[in-house]
Amino acid sequence: MIILPGDQGTEQWRANRRGMPTASQFHRLLSPARLELSSQSFSYLCELVAERVLGVDVGPEATAFMERGQLMEQEAVAWYEFVRETETTKVGLCVRNDGLVGCSPDRLVGDAGALELKCPSAPVHVGYVLEGLGQKYRLQAQGQLWITGRKWVDVLSYNPDLPPALVRLYPEPDVFKALDEVMPAFLQRLDEATVQLGGKSRGHDIESLLRQSIVEAEAK
Repeated sequence: MIILPGDQGTEQWRANRRGMPTASQFHRLLSPARLELSSQSFSYLCELVAERVLGVDVGPEATAFMERGQLMEQEAVAWYEFVRETETTKVGLCVRNDGLVGCSPDRLVGDAGALELKCPSAPVHVGYVLEGLGQKYRLQAQGQLWITGRKWVDVLSYNPDLPPALVRLYPEPDVFKALDEVMPAFLQRLDEATVQLGGKSRGHDIESLLRQSIVEAEAK
């Protein structure tokens, strides 16, 4: 795993991940039940191609609840650190060693774990408390583990006025195997479609970013 410069939400972070498959959208790449290429994969590919060619974000805009979640993040982190008796670290965009696929966990936990925060509306949160949230974010969490090499991800849904929902997810070899099988062809098609529409492969840009991150890491 390599961590690229740029805090989450900054323009540098957005530019680094623009046109890159990320774990938060792996549910559009793999069908959760059969772990095969999803019927949504083509629309996801088109979205990424458009971002590469146009150089702008074209995905869904942040919703009011996402903005609310950002405001509530510090409170949720404080609750988590108190309950787990641990400290967490902010992190930007984490990418595979080839720099072609990424994820952005909300926090890293020690040397082994990661934390993914959700601050949804009250009814959605109640559903997570009653029925669990592991399956809802399974592919995102497994994608984070596949990319980072971490041993577990804690997924926390937080509402200050209701009981929290917290689950720890561990690597699932069958999901890793499915990602290993599907991702190379998806990346190849993504590059080919980008070139077809007048854009360029991400290879050169990624190499520059990786070199920059290595230089910055050695300077610390």
